[in-house]
Amino acid sequence: MQPKVTFESWQLKSDLQYGIYAHGVEYPSEIQQQLIPQILAGKNVICHNNCGTGKTTALAIAALQQIDENINDVQIIIITQHKELVCSTNAVVTSIGQRMHLKSQNTEKLQKLNITVGTPISILNMLTKDINICNDIKTIMIDDIDEILERGFNQQLDQIMSSVPKSTQLVLVCKNMSEAILKKVIDPVIVEQK
Repeated sequence: MQPKVTFESWQLKSDLQYGIYAHGVEYPSEIQQQLIPQILAGKNVICHNNCGTGKTTALAIAALQQIDENINDVQIIIITQHKELVCSTNAVVTSIGQRMHLKSQNTEKLQKLNITVGTPISILNMLTKDINICNDIKTIMIDDIDEILERGFNQQLDQIMSSVPKSTQLVLVCKNMSEAILKKVIDPVIVEQK
């Protein structure tokens, strides 16, 4: 029997580890074990999985680990398909990052934040209002990209991706893989639920 993978094995920030356990997560789920190390290694990732597997928590953990707390600007953008998911994703980020010195909020209040969670429209509006905000963006994470594309936001996603540096890491999460999703990312690592 293999030993259980723990969050300590990834050498996460101590305040982040505290937040993970305070959030009620003891061990990483199967998808978290596959997804988090790939994101932390700086790879472009497409995660193909089902609901309820811990993907939102995985995105939050990876985003929080990547943050440089000495930089006050947006470093991570998480895009979800509607306002309810913006609020729930932001709640997970805030809960897990509770002891970290960062700012995270949805785009309803446009501030200089380390992590910004929003819909394609709100993120695009934020980037268009302040083009300098793009300078420190390390990663864009798009949750349920298949559903976002089905809702007709392909053009907005393309505009967002063309606004950030080419070196920006892309993490796409979907339930249904498609050619359109594969075309969004250069040389992705594919993570699938077994």
